[in-house]
Amino acid sequence: MGVQYEARIFQRESVFLVKNSLALVNETISRLTLLRSRIQLALVMRALVMMLMSNEPPWMPTASAPPPLLSHGPWAKRVCFRP
Repeated sequence: MGVQYEARIFQRESVFLVKNSLALVNETISRLTLLRSRIQLALVMRALVMMLMSNEPPWMPTASAPPPLLSHGPWAKRVCFRP
């Protein structure tokens, strides 16, 4: 009976260790997922700050690339207002 009792205790302890290991793996995965989303958010925030701090934001025309004229192109008849 002593051997069977020790085998049951060993089995319970093994199940307990496996459950704890799975819990640790799940917690690690959730923390890594949270870390990944925080890193992505930090990269987006950094890009926004860099865009706002630059001298010429991307939505403004630059001297080397002026905006296209509205009087040229397929939209000229609809958009161009001439006196």
